[in-house]
Amino acid sequence: MDTPDEPNVEHEVVFRAAADFTQDLSDSAKFAQSVKALLGAKNTTIEATSSLTARINALFSARVAVTLRHETDPPDDRKQTDTLSRATLVYTF
Repeated sequence: MDTPDEPNVEHEVVFRAAADFTQDLSDSAKFAQSVKALLGAKNTTIEATSSLTARINALFSARVAVTLRHETDPPDDRKQTDTLSRATLVYTF
């Protein structure tokens, strides 16, 4: 039985795998893909991010990205699959 002073602590061995892929589409555009996986006995999490970056000028680029995250056994207050979309202005110095 847990007491308020002692949190419930669980230990588990987790394996991590990751891969990155980048492809120049032109002199001013680049596609990138990254995949990360945490594999455990109780939960497996896979996260994939795809992005497209286009240079606007010598200092600025525009980037759009989509991240997909899937958990086999998420906490009760979360869905199994989440998505995140971003649009970013990148400054290069």
